Amino acid sequence: MVVDDIQKESFKYAVVQYLDAISGLIGLIIYTSVLSVTDVGLYFTGLAVFIIGSAGSRGLYDAVKKKGSEDDKNLSTYFSIALVGTVFYTIIMIALTTTGYVLLKSDSLPIEYNIPIALLYGIIIRFVASGLFRSLVTAYDGEGNIATGGYYNLLRGLLETILQIGLILLVEANIFYLFLGSAVSTVIISGFMIKDLSHVNIKRFSKSDVISIKDFGLWNSLSSTLLTVEHRLVTIILALVNPAIAGIYGAVIRTTKPALYVPSSLSQTLFIETSFRKSKDESISDKIPMATKYASVLSIPMLFGAIGFPTDILSVLYSSEFSEGGPILISMSIAVIMRSQSYILSGYLYGSDMAKSVTKSTAINFVASISILLVGIQLIGLDALLISLVVSRFLHLIYLYRTVKSICEFSLNRDIIYQFIASALMLAMIYGQKALFNMDSYVIIVFVSINALLYFAFLMILDNEFYKMVSEKISGHV
Repeated sequence: MVVDDIQKESFKYAVVQYLDAISGLIGLIIYTSVLSVTDVGLYFTGLAVFIIGSAGSRGLYDAVKKKGSEDDKNLSTYFSIALVGTVFYTIIMIALTTTGYVLLKSDSLPIEYNIPIALLYGIIIRFVASGLFRSLVTAYDGEGNIATGGYYNLLRGLLETILQIGLILLVEANIFYLFLGSAVSTVIISGFMIKDLSHVNIKRFSKSDVISIKDFGLWNSLSSTLLTVEHRLVTIILALVNPAIAGIYGAVIRTTKPALYVPSSLSQTLFIETSFRKSKDESISDKIPMATKYASVLSIPMLFGAIGFPTDILSVLYSSEFSEGGPILISMSIAVIMRSQSYILSGYLYGSDMAKSVTKSTAINFVASISILLVGIQLIGLDALLISLVVSRFLHLIYLYRTVKSICEFSLNRDIIYQFIASALMLAMIYGQKALFNMDSYVIIVFVSINALLYFAFLMILDNEFYKMVSEKISGHV
């Protein structure tokens, strides 16, 4: 067993993800108050270029950690492939980014874009530093130490926030220093990781080693690219119709994203453990019901909370201008529940060396999402977004479910019903509170926190297995 305890490893990884998100939010709040709106927009544009450009390399890293988890004796070989592949990929991305910048600044386009050269420099140094860091995280993942890689990412995020804030406050309020802070923090933490990974060496590899990961890597790269592009393409389509709705959509994505940290963590550990067991001709289908049960432990109550506070949450977190995003928040919450389950099934299929099937499901999601949105806008207006979100994720999940069912005996864990019951009880409490109390402004945050605690209390009463798991974890830390 390469992962000692899937639940424990996933829990630790999810915790560091949440802490990293909090760190990033603090940095966002501070530097958005220092920089102009235009500069912030340029910074997010640069990040979007970096994120989309990096999506294609995920196939390399996932393929490497899969092969490394199958046989830890060859981890150094595949780690070396990751490093060399990173160098070539980074060179290609720098060339493409520079070419795009030159094109935008030239007179060959009908519109001249005023993009500072600092943005290009920032994106380039981000590509260089990130490639090294992601290669090192791959080595930890290949060993089954998912949480350790997440821990170093948390340290990188904390240092990044400190350096970014320090540079723009003490040196100059320039977006280049946001990229510089990120790059420097990444290199520093990478140095500690290299020392910690002294047992993983750089060694020669053969053409056959590269060929062995080629198919998996290509399908995985396509899948991750489609997922990355979809949200941004939806944003562009919405922006062309109604920029305000595009802004609300972006805010809703940010609001619902934390609910995906748990299934993401479970998916990562399930991926590695499945890969390891499959290489030993051992079954791991017994772990899937556990993972599917806890994948939606946050997304289900989030949906009921969105129903109870459809406009208040967005209004308090952002501004009153976002209050009309309630229906989007509810639809996105439904979509997140289905995506949570899809994460688990995708992790199992990746570990089973069936990246092509995951890519097919992602393509179905992409085509359904964009086509329903484009056609629906013409017929029913922006309500098409709500249908697009739910239907595309449903088709994605159904394809994955049928694929997993075709290779192993599997059914969704029925105990997930307890999460729906606990969430429904929480919603009843919300309606009661709204009838008794005036929930203005930030007071609603207190009520949201109270209802979150009520949900977990109801769940512990209803689900004996969940109660035992929580009790064991608490007693283990006391």
